[in-house]
Amino acid sequence: MSSCYNLKVIALSIRFAHENENNWPNIPSFLSSITSTRISTIVLTFNAYTCDHLFTREFFNWRHLNDAIISVHKRCPMAALDVAFCYVLNVGSPPEVREDLLARLAPVHEAGMRVNIATHVRNEKRPPILFW
Repeated sequence: MSSCYNLKVIALSIRFAHENENNWPNIPSFLSSITSTRISTIVLTFNAYTCDHLFTREFFNWRHLNDAIISVHKRCPMAALDVAFCYVLNVGSPPEVREDLLARLAPVHEAGMRVNIATHVRNEKRPPILFW
């Protein structure tokens, strides 16, 4: 990413799945490798089909992620961080993630970066699993 000098938006979409560990250790190093001085927004979108126990296991090394985001912020002081949690629910309501995320991203916010957190819910059923 060191050759992308004019990069303005970094958008990463991450899917939670039962079959995965839901751990993304390479995202902080990826963000740290970006050298553009024109970044206006970092978008992290989390797609979850289940809300159970979302923060019982950490899915990032938050210290490394915070350091990486702050390194982008130092190069691009006007950049903002947009975090979106997208849920597919059949019943009930999604968990409250705002406070958990704000606590984990506190160093980013304290460094002066704008942090926006949104939750989106779709009420639809998963497609059926067919066995042949």
